Amino acid sequence: MDILLENDNDLRIHDGDFIVGGADLHHVEAILVSVPGSFKQSPLLGANVRGLLNGKLDVAARRDIRLQMASDDYKAKNLSIDSEGTMVVEI
Repeated sequence: MDILLENDNDLRIHDGDFIVGGADLHHVEAILVSVPGSFKQSPLLGANVRGLLNGKLDVAARRDIRLQMASDDYKAKNLSIDSEGTMVVEI
């Protein structure tokens, strides 16, 4: 449970109050797009998938993403790139 965010990472607010709910997808997205050093309390956390743009999802990249997600107790069952070039992560 955590404070929920909109798609543009702005806080979800209803009647002047934060909306709280399951935020696993927000957490996974934050891990994937952040770079190491983004989180003061966890300076090594961050998969930096933006650095993979126009690159390939090779064995080393898959391993790094899985390790980064495992450090926050998430398990990536499947990592792939779809036909539109979007990364798909099944947790």
